[in-house]
Amino acid sequence: MPLVLRLVTGSALTYAQMDGNLTYLDNKVTGSNNFFTIYSGSNALTSSLLLQSGRNLLLSGSLNISGSTTITGSLFLNSNSQTLGQFIGNSNGFAEFSVRNTSTGISASGDIVVYADNGTLVNNYIDMGINNSGLTASYFYGGTDFGDANDAYVYNVGGNLRIGNATSTSTSQSLYLFSNTSARPDITVTGSRVGINKGTGSLNASLDVSGSTIISGSFTVITGSGIEFQVTNTGVKIGNLSTDNHTLTGSLSTTGSVTINNILTIVPTGSLPTTGIASGSFMTSGSGANLKPYFWNGATWTSLF
Repeated sequence: MPLVLRLVTGSALTYAQMDGNLTYLDNKVTGSNNFFTIYSGSNALTSSLLLQSGRNLLLSGSLNISGSTTITGSLFLNSNSQTLGQFIGNSNGFAEFSVRNTSTGISASGDIVVYADNGTLVNNYIDMGINNSGLTASYFYGGTDFGDANDAYVYNVGGNLRIGNATSTSTSQSLYLFSNTSARPDITVTGSRVGINKGTGSLNASLDVSGSTIISGSFTVITGSGIEFQVTNTGVKIGNLSTDNHTLTGSLSTTGSVTINNILTIVPTGSLPTTGIASGSFMTSGSGANLKPYFWNGATWTSLF
């Protein structure tokens, strides 16, 4: 059986002395701390040292636990190692690291938080959590609304927040966002291309949208030479009409007037105006088979056929 060497008034017993005292552990130790040095079964020390002070227990070195362990209170781990903790499972299903807050209070939630070295409860941290069932819709944490009961969230307070896929060996390197029960991607990000409602298919443009699009506000298409196409609340602009050439293939249907560069005006029906028209202008008049183009020489309209 393993041997326990006790320290009495700061002086350790020899291995031979301890060998006769394995039936009890005497805690009559001078001072507020009790030290228990663990041996491996021979007279060689293991790497573990337990320090008991009041109701606290400190472990220096490694500790292997087989089976379930219940800790009532907080667990504090302080280490200079890159790996502060490791949890390994062997389950033909999921292996989880879980956090549960059993409170049903109006501001209760369960969170996993990582702080920067200068992080506080209100700044420089990242938080992933879920609101508990008793959360009220009017509760705001630090002035921020994180939703209603059972809503989950991921957010950062500090610098920028980066969410992405930096796997250089992946042929896809895509980031998928979904909001449906089948987990079909609703938004796909692949390189510098963004797809909406494209699933896992390829993206053929910087913005590839499958379905209808509603834009509230202005819409502008800019090329290297400037605005190519623009829609605002005052009308539609197609390029620089004084220098650009635009070809219309097919028919053009309108219920009003269309003016192109103040030179050619298409009027579906009605008589041609005689005032305010620049010399050299073209207009059409009539409807159906009677629709004809006319030329204005500054004084009269002349039919071109």
